[in-house]
Amino acid sequence: MSNEAKKEKDKGIHSYRLANGQLRWAYVIYVVREGKSRPFWFKGFTTKTAALEKKKELLRLKETLGPQFRPEAYQRRQNPRTYEAPNLHLFDKIVVQWLNTKETAYEAKKLSKSRLYACTRSVNDFILPTYTGKPMSEVTRASWVKKLDEMTAEGHSWHIRKQATSCLSIFLTYAADRGYIPVNPLLKMSSVLGEPPPTDRAPLTEEERRKFLAAARLYRDGKYYALVHGMLEGPRPGEQLAMEIDGFYPALNMIRLKWNYTQEGLKPLPKDQEERYLPLTTETTQLYIIQAERATREQLDAGLPPRWLFPNLQAEGDVKLYRDRKLREIFYAICRLAQIRRTVPYEGRTTAACTIYNNGGTLGEVMDHLGHSNRKTSRIYTKRAWRLGPRAVRPGPRPVDLLNLPVQPVTPATNELPTVIAPVASPRSRTNSLPD
Repeated sequence: MSNEAKKEKDKGIHSYRLANGQLRWAYVIYVVREGKSRPFWFKGFTTKTAALEKKKELLRLKETLGPQFRPEAYQRRQNPRTYEAPNLHLFDKIVVQWLNTKETAYEAKKLSKSRLYACTRSVNDFILPTYTGKPMSEVTRASWVKKLDEMTAEGHSWHIRKQATSCLSIFLTYAADRGYIPVNPLLKMSSVLGEPPPTDRAPLTEEERRKFLAAARLYRDGKYYALVHGMLEGPRPGEQLAMEIDGFYPALNMIRLKWNYTQEGLKPLPKDQEERYLPLTTETTQLYIIQAERATREQLDAGLPPRWLFPNLQAEGDVKLYRDRKLREIFYAICRLAQIRRTVPYEGRTTAACTIYNNGGTLGEVMDHLGHSNRKTSRIYTKRAWRLGPRAVRPGPRPVDLLNLPVQPVTPATNELPTVIAPVASPRSRTNSLPD
């Protein structure tokens, strides 16, 4: 079939998407009424072939009946969906149905465990207390805007409000697709939530850093203190989570960084995120020594080889590591406990860069410390250093001592690195057992 014949065959066939993202097909037939040509649409076909065949059938019927042809009757037959009375369906029932299917708003894909957990938490904390026992007709845009105002007054962040709104929108889309309500009133969430907060990553000030670390010591009895303290040294979140015990060199105050391992496997290496070595402060080195001993015992007790510095033994799969989402949740919880602004893990990297630069470090030293291959990338971090106050003049060439790092950090070749002896009972014996 030639292209012209194909275009003529498909003329009048159009595609569109439902609110849940599914593809549907429609066709149009023109009928002369009162001297004017009027279009009549026939929608709801799941395939293009079905729409084309039905169009051919109606065109033959139009030729047969002539002026007696009334497309309205066939339009009603073509769309059999009938909307049930919203008062017959309680919101609780719709939520239970959706939780049984675990469908999302896009092509009926199953939700991930983390997304399902977030939705369940939003349902229990905000949505069900608002709409329990109410019919679907009362789940309106105005009622949810009122609830968002209450959440704002209670101190819930914009991100929490967005998560709850997104979850409710999925429920309403699910109900609309099944005819319980005519349309999802929260289809455009941006008009309900308002402007998001600025996403500019700012460094922690000295006061914020002090409060953050003090709260980290109290959160879960200090279980994650070494993890979040190390984030302020400048590694990427993925590099921090994937630290290995055999890449930690206490005698040199250094640790080997690799790109992010996840529970799905090792991510591909971007161009400027190859394996590298990060100098550590004395305090962080001591924390990592204790953490290495603890992590070794935990992994050996679980019957696993002692590989990871920050293992997550509850993780599924062979790679027992925390996810990036878990690290963000830890940071958010510590910020709430410290009563400081909401901070993401990557702002620890920004804090390290701005601290080095603000205390007199050069842009090249910041680039080497962060592992960047381009000065333009490092400039993105240093332009926020003004938040920490006026820049100091550093006396003498001391590369990364601005973070209390070694005066002359050594980056030895791979074949010259000492072999790390397995951790023993005390941090002192571990440090002394390493060769100089």
